[in-house]
Amino acid sequence: MTTPPSKLVHIAPIHEAHTLTKGQKQFNAFVKKIENLKKQLIEWRDLIPRFQNRMTTEYNDSLNTFNNRRVDIISLLDQAYDDKTFSRHDREKMQHVICSVATEMITVHGREDLKALYDRHSEIDFDTQQQESSGIMRAMAEEMLGIDIAEDVDLSSPEKMHAFMEEMMHKEQKEAREQAHQADARQAKRNNTSKQAKKEAQQKTEALSIRKSIQEVYRKLVAALHPDRERDNTERERKTELMQRVNVAYQKNDLLQLFKLQLEVEQIDHTQFSSFPEERLKHYNKILKEQADDLEQEIQHSQFPVKIQFNLPPFERLTPKDAMARLDYELREIQHSIVEAEQQIRAFKEVKRIKAWLKNYRIPVESDMY
Repeated sequence: MTTPPSKLVHIAPIHEAHTLTKGQKQFNAFVKKIENLKKQLIEWRDLIPRFQNRMTTEYNDSLNTFNNRRVDIISLLDQAYDDKTFSRHDREKMQHVICSVATEMITVHGREDLKALYDRHSEIDFDTQQQESSGIMRAMAEEMLGIDIAEDVDLSSPEKMHAFMEEMMHKEQKEAREQAHQADARQAKRNNTSKQAKKEAQQKTEALSIRKSIQEVYRKLVAALHPDRERDNTERERKTELMQRVNVAYQKNDLLQLFKLQLEVEQIDHTQFSSFPEERLKHYNKILKEQADDLEQEIQHSQFPVKIQFNLPPFERLTPKDAMARLDYELREIQHSIVEAEQQIRAFKEVKRIKAWLKNYRIPVESDMY
C-alpha cells in the first residue's frame, strides 16, 4: 500500500529557484534509504519462516531420498563385487565408489550402519582410517600454524581441517589487528593526550546534542497526545494507541517514525522540514544514519541462515526473491539427481551394465580430492 503524501517525510525546495543544502539532500537520502531498508526487513521476516519450512520438509525429504538412492547404488555394487567377470581394476573402481559414498554418508549424514560396508572394501577399517587421517591432518595443521592442536579438535576430513585453519587464521588476524590497535592507542595516548581528551569531550557533547534532538521531538508528541489529559473516551483511546506507537519509536531511536507521527497528528507540516537549522539537521542526519546502519545489520542477521545453507559469503547481495529462486533450483537439481540415481539402480541390477559404467569411471587422483 502506498503511503499517503501527507505522511511522507521529505524536504522540498521552498520555491523553484531554491536549491537544497548538502544537509537537506543527505536528510532526504537517509529517509529514502530507511524506507527501503524497512521494506526489505519486512520481506525477510516474512520469508524466513517459509524458507525454513520448505528446508525442513521439501529439501530435507528430497535430500534423504537422494542419499537413500546412493546407498542403494553402493549396496548393489557390494552385491555384485564377487562376480568373477569383474577385473581387478573393475573391483578397485567399485571399492573406491563404495568407500567414497559410505564415508560421506557416515561423516556428514550420520549413517553409522554403513561402517561395515566400508570395512569390507577397505584395507583399513573406517574408525582406524579416520584416526589416521585426523592424525595426518593434525600434523599438517600444527606444522603450518606452528602450534599444538588440542586432541578434541576434529580434523578427520579436508573440509574440517580447512574450516579449522580458516578459523585460526581469522583469529590470528584479529589478534594482530587488536595488538596493532592497542599499540596505536598507546602511542596516541602518549603523543596526543590533550588532543584526544578534547576530541572525546567533543564527541560526548555531540552525542548529548543528538540525544536532545530526538528527545525534543518525543516530548512534543507526548505533550500533545498524553491520554490522561483527554476526557472524551474515544479520543482517549485514539491517543493511547498513538502514544504506544510514539514510545515504541522512541525506544528504537526511530526518528523517521516520530516525524511521521508528527505529520499524522498534524503537529507539524512539510514546510517545517525545510526550515530545520543546519546544526539540528546535522544531528538528525546522524540519528538517521545510525538507524539505517542498524536496519542493514538486522537484514544481514535475517539473511544468515539462507547464506549458510547456500554457502554464500556474508556480504553477498541477496534478495528474498533470490533466496527462494535458489531453493527452487536446488530442489530441481536434487530431483534430477534422484531420477538419475533411480535409473542407475535399475541398470546396476545387471552385471553387464555395471561393467559398462565402470569402463567410463575414473578414480580421482589424490590432488583432485584435497
